[in-house]
Formats: sequence, structure tokens, C-alpha cells
Amino acid sequence: MNGIGNMNAELASRDSLAPQGAARRLDAISEADPRIDKDWESEVIRRGVRTGRGETSDGRSMALEGRGARDLSLTASLSSMALPSKGLKDSEFKSVETVLADMRSVQSRLEESHDRNSRTAEKTRSEVASVKDGLEKMQKEFGGTAARFEYFQDVRIFLSSLCGCLREKEAMVRELEAAMAQLWREGYERRMSRRVQDQEDALEEALETDGKEQQSSQAGMLLSLQGYAPEVVIALKESLSKGAGVPGPAHHDLDEFGRDASGKMSKDRRRRERRGRLASVLERINDGTGGDKAEAEATFSGAEESDSEVETLRTRQAKLLEAAGVIFEDVADEFKALDAVVQRFEDWKRKFPKDYHTAYVPIALPQVLEPYVRVEMVTWNPLGPVRSMEDGDGAGGKDVGGAAIEAFPWFERLFEYGQFQEEGSAPKQEGEDPDDRLVPQLVEKVAVSRLEGLLNECYDPFSERETQRAISAIQGLLIYEPGKHALESLLRAPFSRLEKAITKLCLPLLGPEAGISLWEFQRRQIFVALKLFRNVCFWHQVLAPRPLASLVLGVLLDGKLASALENRLDNTGRGILSKSKTVLEVIGTLEALMIATPPALVVRGDGVRLLGMGRLLDKLETRELAGPLSSTVKRVRLGFGNAIKTTQKVK
Repeated sequence: MNGIGNMNAELASRDSLAPQGAARRLDAISEADPRIDKDWESEVIRRGVRTGRGETSDGRSMALEGRGARDLSLTASLSSMALPSKGLKDSEFKSVETVLADMRSVQSRLEESHDRNSRTAEKTRSEVASVKDGLEKMQKEFGGTAARFEYFQDVRIFLSSLCGCLREKEAMVRELEAAMAQLWREGYERRMSRRVQDQEDALEEALETDGKEQQSSQAGMLLSLQGYAPEVVIALKESLSKGAGVPGPAHHDLDEFGRDASGKMSKDRRRRERRGRLASVLERINDGTGGDKAEAEATFSGAEESDSEVETLRTRQAKLLEAAGVIFEDVADEFKALDAVVQRFEDWKRKFPKDYHTAYVPIALPQVLEPYVRVEMVTWNPLGPVRSMEDGDGAGGKDVGGAAIEAFPWFERLFEYGQFQEEGSAPKQEGEDPDDRLVPQLVEKVAVSRLEGLLNECYDPFSERETQRAISAIQGLLIYEPGKHALESLLRAPFSRLEKAITKLCLPLLGPEAGISLWEFQRRQIFVALKLFRNVCFWHQVLAPRPLASLVLGVLLDGKLASALENRLDNTGRGILSKSKTVLEVIGTLEALMIATPPALVVRGDGVRLLGMGRLLDKLETRELAGPLSSTVKRVRLGFGNAIKTTQKVK
């Protein structure tokens, strides 16, 4: 019995220690593998759900029977120790609905947590991608910055060298232009001096001839020169200034060196030369048909150059062209030609357009390219004849004369400068790119300035060809819309020349004692004035009508021409001037003046009052004129409109 009692005591002791040992083993297993806790919790839930359904005799779940031997024994031990099934009531277990509700709650929380974690993960991935993109961009920019730095270092060196080169060459270009302008100015002054000499020589000769034949004084023959003051012929100048008699023939006074002290020999030589030039011109104009000599002489300007003068001009101009060709010969190839310089700036604009505009290149580029354009256009003279540009390049190659701006190589090269689509940018509208004004700015700087100088110093208003060329050149330049100041200076130049030409026109008023030579001189000068009148009227195409009308209608027509025509009309029937012939000449001249007058000058020059023309027409209307002549006089009055003021009828 004692042995049996000891065994029972030992078993009881084991039973009492079994839960404690199991708990310790469970803690050890849980610490070793955390998944045990989750498995245990899941098992507890399953046991609660399946209570009374598949429970074995020892209280274990039927679901545990399908596991492996190790898991089954462990779960069975845990179940028997932690959740004994014996002696428990059904009310102590959770219902299925409660468990499902708890599971749904847990599921909802898990889903919310999953969504938050997903959003956080997505945001993190986006930030990582952004950081990677930024890093790649910075790496690329770093590489591009290095390339840009190297490129702009080259640009800086290029610009510094280019500016130094242009500063050195500027004086040479300016000297070349001055020499060419001096060449043209000398030719113009020589022609004008010859014309004035011929005019004054002819007047002096007429005074001498009529003085001998008529035995008249200067005061009886010459009433007025209408503001003209002799400049060249000294004898005529002294005679008119002192009011002396008619200048007589000068003696061939020689100084101690045998030179012509009186100038008589040189004057005779000039007269012979003029007669020879005039004879050849008259022969060419009339072509043997025997036209009006006075009118034909009027077409002879007296400014024609001899063959030797033309050859001298060409020789000197050829030397200047040769000098122009070597101005940029001693510089590096990248500065030698316009095309090479333009290519560098065009590459800059194509590669780095933003930096190109930030550096104000469109503003500075015209000034940089100007010296090259000036050298290329050094022989450009729009008042001269147009020459072909096919025999050489424009820079020091040939005389381009009055060639159009569009025919120059620089114009063709720069006309489409920078006209390419920048990568990644929208198409530009017309006028949006500042480089669109490159050619107009160069035209203003070079061509407008050159033409203004030529008009101021070399334009001959008596030449119809030069007048037409000058007007055509101005109209061509107006297309490029030069600035206000440049345009005003350009248009002021021809107006000033026209004023001087009218002042220098010698159209005398003769007295009753004048002989045939003076009347022929006056008639010839009337045709010269008519030619000048036509040339001045041509300028209505570009000059303001009001001041032009005041000049050509008020000063030239009413002030000089009308007075000279009235002077001839008043001296008809006195033995020298035929009455009928003079009336026909006066009416014919008036009709030619009316035809040459643009209607715009009459309409817009409403401030001009032609008192002299009105008085002349009134005198003509008092005469008994044939039907056609009377109709012509009425047309003339109607043609000049309200500008003609009718005076009291002269009986």
C-alpha cells in the first residue's frame, strides 16, 4: 500500500507541475518562433467556432488531426493545458457572428493600414523617381555647362580679336571712303565750274557783241539778272558790281613770266572748247534734221567730260578699288570675309539662342558687320550708270556704279540671316525676331548715309538722268523704312541742291537796247530753266508737296520764268523780236510748263500764289489770239487752278 501511495503521490505531483512545465515550454517555443503565437491564436478561434462539432473524447479539435505529428502533438498539448474543454459551458464561447464581426473589424483596419502603406510607398517611389530624374538632369546640365563654358570661351576670344581687328581697320575704311568721295566731288565741281564759266562767258560775249553793234550801255541792255551773281568771269563780275559800261575786249597782257595776266587767252580757249563740244552735241542731237538750236543747246549741260577726264577718273578709281581689296588681306581667315564672320554668329544663334539674345547680339551685329559692307559698297554711286556685278566680287573687285542694293553679295548673304526654326520653339511671326531688322539697319547705316552725301555734294539738278537715278535710289531705300532722323536728312539733301540750282540759274531781264545776242542768250536760258523745272517737278514723287510747290512754282516759275517770258512779250514788235513768233514761243513754253507740273503740286501747294503767271496770262488774253492759241492760254490758266491770281486787265 505504501508503494501504491507513493506512486499516486508522485503522479499527483507530476499533474500539479504539468501546467507550469507546459507554460514554460510554451514561452520558450514562443520566444524561439513568434509565429507560434499567431498559430495559437488562430487555433483558439477555430476551437471556439467548432466547439461541440468535431471535438474528440479528450477535447481536441478535429482539424488538428490532419497536421503533421509534431504540430499535432504540440497543439494537442497546448489545447489540453490552456483550453480544457471539460466542464465549460457553451455561453463561455463567442458566437460565429461575433467572431465574424471581429474579423471584419480587423480586416477593415488591415485594409486601411494597407491603403496608407500603399500610398506611402507610392509617394516614396515617386519621390525616388523625382530624385533620380533631378540627378540625371543635373548630370546632363553639368556636362552641358562644361561644353557651354568652353564654347563661350572661344566666342569671347573671337569677339575680342574681331573688335580689335575692326578698330584697326576702321581708319583705313574711312580713308578709302573719303578718297572715293573726293574723287566724285572733284568731278562734280569740275563740271559745275565749267557750266558756270560757259554761262558767264556766253553772257559776257553777248554783252560785248551787242554793245559793239548797238552802241548801247550795259544799263540799257541788261535790266536784271534776277538774283544771279557772277562767280567765275572776273570782268563780268567787276562790270556788274560797279555798274560800269559793257566790258570791252581785254588785251593779251602778259606778266614777266609770259603768263596771261588778263585771262583773255584762257577765256578764248574756253570759248573755243565750248563751241567744239556744243557743235558735236548739236550734231548728235539734231542728227542733221535742223532742229531748234536754242532748245538743242539747252540740252547740252556744258558739264560733259572729255575722254581724257573720263580715263583719269577710271585710273584713279581703279587704284582705290585695288586698295579696297587688300584692307582685310592681312587678317586671319575667320575675320577676312563677311561670310566667315556671319557664320560664327549664326552658329551661336543656332546652338544657344537664349544666350545669343541675352548678349544683345541683334543690337550689336549691324555695327560689327558695317565695315565689311562699306568696303563692299565703296564704289556704289546711285547717281552714276548701273554696271554689271558679274565680273568680280563687290569688295575691291570692280566698279559697281549705281547697282541696286539687292544685287550686292552682302545683301544676299544677310537677307535670310538666322531664318531657321529653333529646336523646341514655336514658329516665329514676322517681325518677332530682332534679326529681321539686320538688313534694314545696314541699309540705313551705309546706303542711306552714302546717298545723302552724294546728293549733298555731287548731285546735278540740271541733269535729268541723275535726277531720275536719285529718285529711283531713294524710292528703293524707302522700302527698308529708315529711321526718322536718317530719312529727314536724306530728303533734305536734294531739296537743298534744288534751291542752290535755282539760285545759280542765270535768267536775265533785258532792256529795250538789248541786241539779238542777248535775246538769244535769254531764250536759251529759258529752255535751260524749263529743263530745270521738269527735273524739280520729278521730285514730287518723294518730297513733300507743299515746300516743293513753293520752290518750283513760287520761286522758279513765278519768280524767274514768268518774269522772263513777260519781258520777251513786252519787247515784241520793236524790230528785233517778231511779235507773232514771240507770242507762239511764250504760249508754247507755258503749255510745256503746265504739262510738266504734277497736279499734286497744284492741289497740295494751295499756299502758293502765282501773281507773275496771272499777270502774264492776262497780257496774253488781251491780245488778239487765234482760236487754238486762246484755248491753250485758257488750258494753262485752268491747269494751274486757284494758284493763279487774276490781276487787272492790261490794255
